[in-house]
Parts: sequence; structure tokens; C-alpha cells
Amino acid sequence: MSATAAADRYARALLEVVSHDETERHRAAMARLVVALRTDGAMSRALLNPQVAKDAKLRVISATCGEELPKLERTFQLLLEKGRADQVGAVAEAFCRLADQEAGVLRARVESAVELKDAQLQAIRQRIGAESGLTVELEVHINPAVVGGFRAVFADRVWDQSLTWQLTQLRQRLEEKTPA
Repeated sequence: MSATAAADRYARALLEVVSHDETERHRAAMARLVVALRTDGAMSRALLNPQVAKDAKLRVISATCGEELPKLERTFQLLLEKGRADQVGAVAEAFCRLADQEAGVLRARVESAVELKDAQLQAIRQRIGAESGLTVELEVHINPAVVGGFRAVFADRVWDQSLTWQLTQLRQRLEEKTPA
């Protein structure tokens, strides 16, 4: 079984045993874990280090999740017992994705060089929502590399309204019309 398939199975199993009312709490805890694993190299190395005891790894995971969630802890305990510490992040990501699907939520990452106004964010949310038919949650990030405008990444799509993209499109059109 591939690593992705295994992560999906663990995540799906946890989602099935978590009550509907608990899903968002578990999703938020998993999201905290995903962020920590992406930003804390020491934590990632500790989880993969065979010299670190499984119970110590479980304590780190639980502390990172930020609240006591026995079903989540049992899932990660099982994962560690099965020698799948390398799958902790993938299971957390899969759980977030599956919980969002079940709730009809699409998460979109929006990047711009400056802070966008509420009206602009609402327009982006509405456009993506109209296109996807889902409730849209925006994760807004300031990225100085985005010159003018914004870039939104959602599902497997990129909606680029940056000045850089517009200039690239203009250059391509001009090159197509210019004889060699």
C-alpha cells in the first residue's frame, strides 16, 4: 500500500469515529500539527528518529495539537506502533482535507504584496465559491514577491491576478503578433 493510501485510510478511520460535533476541533488540532511539522525541523526529526521513544513522540504530537482528544491520540499511537512515524504529517493533512470535503469547505490560499481590504477578500471568496459550489475559507498571506494584485491557490487551480502575470500575458501576446 502506498504511503498516501495508508495516510488516507488512517485519516478516514479517524473521521468515521469522530462525532460530527467533534470534527472541527479535530480538524483544527490536525491543522496545528501540519503547520508545526512544516515549520519545526527539530520536531520532524524527532518523530523520525528511532532513538526517540514512541511515548515521547506521542507526547510531542499531543502537545502540538493543543488539546486532549483521545481518539486523535489513539490514532497517532497506533500509527507509531505500526512504525509509520513518517506518516504523521500525511495523516494530519489527509484528515484536514477529508473533513473539509465532508463539510463542503474549500480552503484557498490568497497571496498579495499588501493587506487586502475586506471587500476585496469577500469578492475573491464569492468568485471562488460560485465556481466551486463550496463554502470558501481564505488563508491570507502577505508575499512581497506578488507584484500588484493577488494570487489565489485552491484545489488544483491557481487564479493569478498579479501584475507580474498580466505583464507575462501581454508579452506573450506581443511576441505572437510580432513577425520573426
